[in-house]
Amino acid sequence: MNKTYDVVIIGGGLLGCTSAYYLCKNTDLNVALIERGMLGMQTSSLAASLVTRGRATRPLIDLCVETFEAVSELEDLLGDKLDFNHVGSMHVAQSVESATAIAKQTEMLRQMGDHPVELTIDQAREKAPWLSIDQADYIVFNPKDGFIDPYRLCAAYMQGAKASGNLDVYQSTEVLELVKDGAKVTTIKTDQGDFVADQIVVAAGPWINTLLQPLGSGAAMAPVRSHYWITATDPLYPVTSPVVILPEAKAYARPEVGGLLFGLRDQVSKWAHPTDLPNSLQGFSFDEDYEGWTALEEAVEPFLEVCPSIGKVDIHHYISGPSGYTPDGKHVIGKAPHLSNVFLASGCCGAGVAISGGVGQSIHDLVTGQTPRIDLTDFAPDRFGDFDPYDEAFLTQCAASRSQKKAG
Repeated sequence: MNKTYDVVIIGGGLLGCTSAYYLCKNTDLNVALIERGMLGMQTSSLAASLVTRGRATRPLIDLCVETFEAVSELEDLLGDKLDFNHVGSMHVAQSVESATAIAKQTEMLRQMGDHPVELTIDQAREKAPWLSIDQADYIVFNPKDGFIDPYRLCAAYMQGAKASGNLDVYQSTEVLELVKDGAKVTTIKTDQGDFVADQIVVAAGPWINTLLQPLGSGAAMAPVRSHYWITATDPLYPVTSPVVILPEAKAYARPEVGGLLFGLRDQVSKWAHPTDLPNSLQGFSFDEDYEGWTALEEAVEPFLEVCPSIGKVDIHHYISGPSGYTPDGKHVIGKAPHLSNVFLASGCCGAGVAISGGVGQSIHDLVTGQTPRIDLTDFAPDRFGDFDPYDEAFLTQCAASRSQKKAG
């Protein structure tokens, strides 16, 4: 017998779990979440977890602000702290272009009631002693920002969903196929039986197009390598130092248990074909550079100029995994192309933790037929027209958006 629900969510990472949370807390819908492995154990668990509000547009800021509200709400609901490290974020512009962009972000934050603080170079060095700069066009500190454990946040979304509504969770359950009749998906076939739902949310991360492409639909994104390194502990990296965004160095950094976690962007980012991704990312690598030394050597030079200590401390960890990047670096939130009852929560573009609350709220609004609280125009899944998610030129275009990214 088919398992029947009002809504079925496919994917148990951050965007799937936050979708469940918002649907369960605000409706009486019967919701199911299907995850091939265990909740939060794939790309979500690999995130560097920057939670920053300074973004290029107001809709992007709104997605992130909702996450701050969700964290506070979950802490009250669950009676437990999620250890959101409010160390703040510091954006350091060393060009007129970056200064203009960051000043625009700063003004938008002020208009919504935030209080970013402009810093001198000496003040920036005081907050981040490892930072070595003699010139900057603009430096701003956003005190509300920080970082959070992505797995813990994912679990909190799920705990909040279970506490708030009608939710069944199916872990270790693989979706084999989506069956459609016309434009409507009628059946979700899994290795544990079939599911039927009025509405379907697909939040399957970098695997999303293996489900959508056979239906003539798709999410305009590619699995692109994101990576970061973590140093040995050193007094130069205080645990209270802020997240630091360095557009000219194509880098970000934050404290991590007495060391420094830093991410670098490749000149030419690597992508993986969606059909080449294994069911589990454990041990997966985009190339033979398993320990990240080649990638570090190729991208570290600009970062070394502002953080020379990196050349003197041991590197203890290298974390690499696929993030879903779109050609324009913006997310994919909305109705799936050519399908009438499927909604997409995808294209994290390296910001899945920060935008998670906003994605959950938006999925709730779309599924329930309400006008979204957040303007989703920039994230419309059909904004690129027809595309082939398996075409190499398209995959390369998506990867280029990561190389060109300058925000955190």
